[in-house]
Amino acid sequence: MSIISSQFVKALIPCSLVCLMSTGCSLQSNPSEAEAHMFFESTMSNAKGFSGEGLGSFRVASFQKTDGLSSTEGGVQNYSLMYSANVEYPEGNNAFCLDNSSPPPGETGLRCLSDFANAQAVGAVQNLRGVVKFTRTESGWKPQEISIKCDRGHMSHNWCSL
Repeated sequence: MSIISSQFVKALIPCSLVCLMSTGCSLQSNPSEAEAHMFFESTMSNAKGFSGEGLGSFRVASFQKTDGLSSTEGGVQNYSLMYSANVEYPEGNNAFCLDNSSPPPGETGLRCLSDFANAQAVGAVQNLRGVVKFTRTESGWKPQEISIKCDRGHMSHNWCSL
């Protein structure tokens, strides 16, 4: 009996290794919260309105994964990482749109109507949420797209519907 079980164990080890190697991708971890956070900050920093204006000075105060969903389409592995984030505006952003003060030199009140005006008072905190979609490549998970949504407030317009 011990000879049979010893032979069985010897045969089981190579089979187990083949099994692990063939399912290696499914055993690898999902994209990290840190990877999604970096993509979020990069997207926010690079976002531009129609006339080239960005979102102004901001700081990501928090970024948290709230859920995740794996899927496979046409043999390609995908992962959707749902998140919530808080963005602070220590210096405000187009605050003159909110307090009816004079625009800074070189700006007009029309800027307040821009899709990217995103007027925020000094020290304002904006709550955002969305999804970062990743695709699995040979060199790891790569972010492909992001959605950024906010609760529409005064002068938030469309920028947060990226």
